[in-house]
Amino acid sequence: MTHCINEKIIKDFLKEMATQDNRATAFPYFYVIRDRGKVSADSGDFDVVEYIAKDDFEDVISKEKYNELKESEQDKYYANYTQYVVEEKGMFLTEKDAEEHLRLNSHHYSKDAHTYVKSAWRADYLKEFLTALFNYFGQEGYLK
Repeated sequence: MTHCINEKIIKDFLKEMATQDNRATAFPYFYVIRDRGKVSADSGDFDVVEYIAKDDFEDVISKEKYNELKESEQDKYYANYTQYVVEEKGMFLTEKDAEEHLRLNSHHYSKDAHTYVKSAWRADYLKEFLTALFNYFGQEGYLK
């Protein structure tokens, strides 16, 4: 069986990977989608409280709306304390792929989602592999 290696695709990918904006992050680096997520919190350490209907979890109201209800109506809801956390999703070797994913899947993310660069500085084997790949395809001049 003959395997065809498309050197142009590999060289183009390596060039893009090495010449993109690494945002002053050490090689090897990668991109993630950084977003704001919500987790349940204790009543003493929270960012927002919502009130959720006990019989219909889809019915969520704000504290202001809850306070406008009669006491008999308030009994139908329970307080849900929420804290905002940073979530990182995905792993992309090129910013172009990360941005494209975010554009096509924006409905899964908040309006605050953005690409973020992280270093794989503890991944010595990955660094060795990528350096060898760059060198093998004559792209060592692109390494930062």
